[in-house]
Amino acid sequence: MLRAVLLALVAALIATPQAASAEPVTIKPSSPWNLDYGEARCRLARVFGEGDDQTALLLEQHAPKQTLEWVLAGSALEDIRRSRKLTVQFGPGQPPVERRLSGDTFAKWEKAIRGESLTDGEAPDGNEEDADEEETSFPVGLAKLDPAEGSQIEHLRLVQGDRDIILELGSMGPAYQAMNTCMANLVEYWGADLEREEQRAHQPVWKNAPMVARQIQQHYPSGALNRGAQADLHVRIMIDAEGAPTDCQITNLTVAEQFDDKACQEIMQRGEFEPALDLAGEPMSSFYVTRVLYRIG
Repeated sequence: MLRAVLLALVAALIATPQAASAEPVTIKPSSPWNLDYGEARCRLARVFGEGDDQTALLLEQHAPKQTLEWVLAGSALEDIRRSRKLTVQFGPGQPPVERRLSGDTFAKWEKAIRGESLTDGEAPDGNEEDADEEETSFPVGLAKLDPAEGSQIEHLRLVQGDRDIILELGSMGPAYQAMNTCMANLVEYWGADLEREEQRAHQPVWKNAPMVARQIQQHYPSGALNRGAQADLHVRIMIDAEGAPTDCQITNLTVAEQFDDKACQEIMQRGEFEPALDLAGEPMSSFYVTRVLYRIG
């Protein structure tokens, strides 16, 4: 009996990796959700706290996806240590994951944390620039967020040691639906045929991504390098039915003023793609979105 009790206690401790001893500090929103229809991305932003004690949460998509990228910056991270992991949870619907501060800055804040989805764990160190090909698996048509999943998210919780912070988000279901509408409008703005995109069975395939990535990696912008600046850039490429890149645009999730358009120059000059395919297996013009990570070791 005693052994069973001890095993139950051990299991409980493992299931709660970073339980805080202090009562959580709850931060209420000081602004509504603001939806920004950008030229290259859709962004939802909200501010929490008042005066000098403000924290900003940004949720973004740079292409139709079933997940959201996010950045959190501000006073909520003031006492979070860079050297230690923290637990992040978009709850109660999503499980807690372990992360570290990203090393990026955002606006006036020196500390930021980011994620590629609401459920991803610790990001890779990213000690060198990267231009990874996105996963080639893709749902038919335009990928969408699930508002039912969003309705299960009501807060963002950060735990590190005895630091326990809860940002009250409110139900995210309406926010998910708003992002879906924004993304459909954005795809049309890019010049894509929305009805045709709904028939897309497979996105374009970047055939020589490693070679182009090496070319990009050789050109870390000198101004950014001198400042020790890093960046997380998103690259959107329009691909015609022959597989040729016809346009390339860069946008950023975090501060990237010192970074130029070298990545797009290399992609337009050297990029080789297989075109997207429709449900009948016929080539079609479409778009391709990937990321370029500039990191200093």
